Amino acid sequence: MRPSLNQVALINGAATAEGAAIARALSRQRRSVALVDSELETIKALAAELVAEGGKSVAIACEAGDAGGVRSAVAEAQACLGPIAILVHCGSAGRPARELVLFSRELLSGMRERGFGRIVTIFPARGGEMPEYSGLAGERERLLGSTRDIAAQCQSSGITCNLIMPREGTVPASPEQISSWIGHLISEQGDCINGASIPLSRP
Repeated sequence: MRPSLNQVALINGAATAEGAAIARALSRQRRSVALVDSELETIKALAAELVAEGGKSVAIACEAGDAGGVRSAVAEAQACLGPIAILVHCGSAGRPARELVLFSRELLSGMRERGFGRIVTIFPARGGEMPEYSGLAGERERLLGSTRDIAAQCQSSGITCNLIMPREGTVPASPEQISSWIGHLISEQGDCINGASIPLSRP
């Protein structure tokens, strides 16, 4: 992997605690970070923080379930920061599978051309817990299916697609723990992990 291919990340759901922790970690690694969320003021403040610390970041408002909005957000991010090599999708509690598909659709062709890409989704938890509620049971399966479909499409292309999803009835890992795993999945050593569902939970 050429280092220059791994320098720009887009974080959807950057206003979440997980998204913000990942953005700070990636910026400390000298990666440019596009912050995408519907909560523009929150991500503008985070972008300003990253820039003040010497990083490069842009905040982009987007309703992630809207195909046109996703297309515009990706185009703006790449115009400001360059080709996106990393997508971190902090899924909403609404339709995280659809959001994953929309963002991946906009990014995969460029990743294939460059021979490198990392896609990681974090399944949303509610209130700091991952209970066995039925409302998202179907969405869990759709998200896992979409992750595996994308991973299968990208075999031997230098692109990986993985999912971090706590086990039901457990307390999810902290934002910092999740950020540490993201660092591993997007690294050169992460090449060997593709199509995985990683059950990160605290004891």
